[in-house]
Amino acid sequence: IENIVDHLVGLAQELLDFSRERIELIRVMYHIHVFVNVVKLHFDKQNTIVDATEQTLDSAREVHVDGEKINEALACLAKVMDHFEPVSRHLMISLNEAGLQLTFSNLSTNTIEKMMALVNDPFANTHEGQTVSLKMAVAERVITAHNGRIEAQGQNLMVHIPDRLDDP
Repeated sequence: IENIVDHLVGLAQELLDFSRERIELIRVMYHIHVFVNVVKLHFDKQNTIVDATEQTLDSAREVHVDGEKINEALACLAKVMDHFEPVSRHLMISLNEAGLQLTFSNLSTNTIEKMMALVNDPFANTHEGQTVSLKMAVAERVITAHNGRIEAQGQNLMVHIPDRLDDP
């Protein structure tokens, strides 16, 4: 009973979070190596290895993001991946001219196709263990609130987030 109650409370919170028209972001300016450490700490006890390119760690650039919300979105993506393909993950953080690129690598193309299809149907299922479509929608909404996007490329799922978030 306790597990079911915990699941329902979590589902209710996810539905409330998702139902908000606009996500409130608490933006903080992070030096890139600090941001990488924030993400690493978040995934420390999970089945995801977080790395960053040497160029990224040596960069003096900063990112203007809500680190907690980004971690929430990445955790949602990882849970969706685990639902379809329960193996350890690798998340690579890198910088490009536009901003951050966070890449989950070595996924099956079947998993990526299923994940991308879920973005369009957030309420497809709400049964315990099958709330993956809602998790995917929450992740997509957080990334979009950062003026970013989720994209599939081969066996990689990439999250692109600009360095700075301009006010809409």
